[in-house]
Parts: sequence; structure tokens; C-alpha cells
Amino acid sequence: MGEVARSGSAGGGGGDPVLTGTGLARLDGGLDVWIAPVGLVLDPAEADRCRTIVTPGELAGCGRFVHDADRRRELATRATVRIVLSRYAEVAPGEWRFEAGPLGRPEIASPAGTRLRFNVAHTRELVTCAVTETADVGVDVESVAAHPDLSRLAASVMSDEEFAEFEHVADADRPARFAAAWTLKESYLKARGLGLSLSPRAAAFDLRAPGAIRATFSAEAADDPAAWWFASWDEPPGHVVAVALRTGRAPSRVEVRRLVSFDGRAETAGRLLRRSG
Repeated sequence: MGEVARSGSAGGGGGDPVLTGTGLARLDGGLDVWIAPVGLVLDPAEADRCRTIVTPGELAGCGRFVHDADRRRELATRATVRIVLSRYAEVAPGEWRFEAGPLGRPEIASPAGTRLRFNVAHTRELVTCAVTETADVGVDVESVAAHPDLSRLAASVMSDEEFAEFEHVADADRPARFAAAWTLKESYLKARGLGLSLSPRAAAFDLRAPGAIRATFSAEAADDPAAWWFASWDEPPGHVVAVALRTGRAPSRVEVRRLVSFDGRAETAGRLLRRSG
């Protein structure tokens, strides 16, 4: 069955404010996924907050994008990661330093010794940042949109079994089904730090049972599905989010938080999860 993620537990609804200055958030074996609408930076005051948080190098990187929408998305992404991590450690948002892993996955370089692990993804409209402790974690978000040749795209990234099932999905439901499958694949590849060096076809996800996810890996993946926990959900407006966690069991709780300001204010959001295990 599905599960509703909320504040403080893995089952129920929520809408409580989470305010800056009310103390550090605790993970205690849980998983938090933060959602930030990119449109917040259309407010000049919010954009200014972001600019005071990111480093000069990050700000210069934002400026290298040609289109305003891409500059806003990059600024929101950089600021979200810093704001979110500072909810769990006595570190000012501007003090975090990051380094890229062998295949480009960002990791915390400073302060040293932190137990926090994170991953970030974005579309033009939303930024998502997943945070946990010690475990490998990956997150992805995609908009649900029609594609002129969705069957060909699905065949290129799905296993044979996945694609056979996908071909039986009603045409109207195919964009959502593809987004659910793709975000799970991407979150898994990101959690492993592999990017597309491993074929997306190597990780397959059976979504036929309501509220459930069953993962299988090919020999190419050289991995055990029992070592992983997966979840996905529909995130308004018109998006799907998926997370992969290398724990072998469900986290103690799952909480989805939606930023309402880049000063750190957020509200908890009840989301009906599809999940494994």
C-alpha cells in the first residue's frame, strides 16, 4: 500500500511551519526531502537572499547561463542545498564547501567529519534536495509531460520486461508512468555516483502493484536490490520525485518539506508514497 510522508513520522498528513531559529532538525535514521519552487527567486528579496548565501564562484557560475530561467534555476539550486544542510548542523549556509566525486556527484568537503549525505536534482520549476545520515542517497525530479516519441524513448532506457509492461499502459497514463520509472532509475544511478556510466536498463522497477515498488537489477549492475530502499511520489505542479537509499530497510521516517522562503521557512507536505520493502 501507499504511505503518506509527513513531519515526524512516516504515516499521516502535515502542514506545520518549520522556522529558522527553532533549533537544529534531527534525522535519527530518517530521510528528509526538501522541495523549493524555483519561482521564489522571481521575488527580488528572495533572489537577494540567495545571492548572500552562495559563494562568489557559484554566483559567477549562475551568470554564465544565457537564459534568465536557467540562471534562476541554478541560483535556487545552489541556495537550497546550503539552506537545507544548515538545518542539520551549526554551520552558516555560506560556509559549506563541496567537492565532486570521481563521476561528478557533489559531496561535502567542509566541515570535515559530518555524517550528512545529500543529493540534489532540479527541473525548470522545482529543486529537490534529499538529506540523510551516512547512507548513499539519490534523488530525481521530472515534470510529467507528453513526448513526441515516448515509446522509442522508453525502449531505450527500460529493460525488456519494463517496456513490455509499459506498452500495456493506457496512452493517457504513459507520461506519468515513464516519469515514475525514469526518476527511480536516475535516483539509483545518482546514489551510486555512477551517472550514466551504468545503463538505465540495468535497474528495472515494477510499478504494477498499487503503492509498491519492486526493484530488480541485471548482472551489469553488480548489485543487490535488497540493499536498497526506494520511494516515489507525485509532487505538484505536475512532477514526480523519486529517492533511492542504500540502507536495505525503510528509514525510520520520511518527511517532505516545501520551502516557502529562502530565509529557511518551510512547511511540511503530506505525500502518498509508492515504496519498496
